[in-house]
Amino acid sequence: MGKHDLLKRRAGIVVPLFSLNEPGNWGIGEIGHLNPLIDWMVSFGQTVLQVLPFNEMSPGVNSPYSAMSLFAIDPVYVTIEGGVAAQAAPLMEKGRKGKGVQYEKIREAKLACLQKSFEQFRASIPPSFGDFERINGWWLHDYALFRLLKEKNNWYNWTHWAPAFRNREKAALEGLALAEADRVLFLKYVQWVAWEQWKKVKRYAESKGVLIKGDIPFAPSDDSDAAWVNREIIDPNFTLGAPPDAFSATGQEWGLPVYHIGNMEAQNFNYWRNRARWADELFHFYRIDHVVGCYRMYAFPTHRGDRPRFIPEQEGQQKNLGERIISILKHESKSSYPMAEDLGVIPDFVRESLTRLQVPGYKIMRWEKYWKSPQQNYIHPCDYPEFSIATTGSHDTDTLAEWWETIGEKERRELVEMTGVDGQHGSLDFDHRIHMGLLEMLYHADSLFVILPIQDLFGWRDRINVPGTCGKTNWSYRLSGPVGMLNKDSGCRSCIDEIRQYIKEADREI
Repeated sequence: MGKHDLLKRRAGIVVPLFSLNEPGNWGIGEIGHLNPLIDWMVSFGQTVLQVLPFNEMSPGVNSPYSAMSLFAIDPVYVTIEGGVAAQAAPLMEKGRKGKGVQYEKIREAKLACLQKSFEQFRASIPPSFGDFERINGWWLHDYALFRLLKEKNNWYNWTHWAPAFRNREKAALEGLALAEADRVLFLKYVQWVAWEQWKKVKRYAESKGVLIKGDIPFAPSDDSDAAWVNREIIDPNFTLGAPPDAFSATGQEWGLPVYHIGNMEAQNFNYWRNRARWADELFHFYRIDHVVGCYRMYAFPTHRGDRPRFIPEQEGQQKNLGERIISILKHESKSSYPMAEDLGVIPDFVRESLTRLQVPGYKIMRWEKYWKSPQQNYIHPCDYPEFSIATTGSHDTDTLAEWWETIGEKERRELVEMTGVDGQHGSLDFDHRIHMGLLEMLYHADSLFVILPIQDLFGWRDRINVPGTCGKTNWSYRLSGPVGMLNKDSGCRSCIDEIRQYIKEADREI
C-alpha cells in the first residue's frame, strides 16, 4: 500500500490493546483479538484502528509510555496458540483474578507457556526466525541482554549494575551471551512470536481495508534498553518535562531523558531513522507523542540551583531541528505516515511547520476555540485544517460524556447550536440526541481523519488514565465483553447505525 492511499478522508477508533475482552482471554486483550475488532469496525465504516504503545514494561509499571523497551512487544499481548493453549486454563484464571489488568501475573503466565513451546522451536528453528533477526538485528540482541540483566539484577535500574555491564564492556557482554545462550535465544523467540502475530494481523487489516495506527513515545524511559544502549545521545545534565501551563504553574518534570542534540546529529540521527523503520514495519500510521520535543525540549537541570530551559534555546535552531527530524521520519517511513501529537503548550511556528510538512496534528473539539477573542467561541470542525485529526479526547482526558457535565450552560448551548440539533427548548443534558449531534458534526469536519475513542462512540464514562495519579485503575480499562456483542445491544446498535450514515454522508472511506 503506497503513501498516496493513506491520505484519504477516513474515520477510525482508538482502542488500547489491553482493553479488548474477547472469549478465552487471559484478563487482557491480545494480538489475536484484533481480527474480530477489525471485522466489527468494517461493518460501520471505520478504516483506522489506533492503539496505544504495546512495548514491554518492567514489573510494577502499568503505563505504556514508561516501557522497558522502545521496540520489544510485551509478552502479555502474545496469543498463546497450539497444544500449549489447551493446557493453559489454570494460568488463564490466574490472570483474570483481581481488579484491573494483572500485568505481572499475566506476563509470568504467558512466559511460562512460551517456555514450553520454545522447546519445539529450538529443536527445529524455522527460516522465518532468521528473517526476523536480520530485520531487527540492530535492537534485538541488545534488548535480550538488557532483559536478561534486569532479571539477574532483581529488576534494578541499569545504573546500579556491576560496572562491566553498566558500561557495556564488550568482553562482559560477549561472555554473558555465551553463558546464557539458551535464555537469550528464548527472549528473542518471544519477540519473534509477537512479531509474527502482529505482522499477520497487519496483513489481515489490509485485506479488510483497515489501517493500523501506532503510537511512539518521544523519549525512552531512563530505565530502558534504549537508554542503556544509546547513552551517548542522552544528556545526563537534564531531565525532560513540560513548561508551565494552565494545568501546572511550575511546569511538569517527567524524569525522562533529554537528548544530546550534537551527538545525535554526529550520528546522522540514526536513532530516529531506526525508530521510523521499526514503525514502518508494524503500522500504516504512527503518532509521534510530544512532537514539540522534536523541535525543543523543556529541560530540568539535574543541578537544582539552575533553572529549566528550552534546548535548543533559539527559535531558529528549534525550527531547523524539528523539521530535520520530521523530514527524516517521513523519508524513512516507506509505506507508513507519521502524525503529530501537538497538544499542550505548542508555539505557533511548530504548528505552521507541521502544516507545511503535511504532518497531521490533533484537533480535540473541547480545546479548539478562538482563544484570542473575548468570547473564546468554539471553532466549528468544518474550519479545521485538512491535515489534522479531529477527535473528542485522548487517553489522558475524561470522556465526552464526563466532560459535558463540567461545562456550563453557555458552552453547551453554543455547541448544540453548532450541531444543528434543536436544543432551544430541549434539555441540554448529555442525551442520545446531543451525543449523536456532536459526533455527526465531527465526522463532517474538514480534517482528513476523524478518530474517536471507543468510549465516546457510545457515550460511555470509562477513563483510561488520570494524569498525575497512580493506581490499578489507570491503563486497565476493559470493554464489558466481545465487540460483536455491541451489535446486539439496542442502544449501541442505534449509535452504530447513525455513525455509519454520518461516515457515508461525510464522504469518508467506507
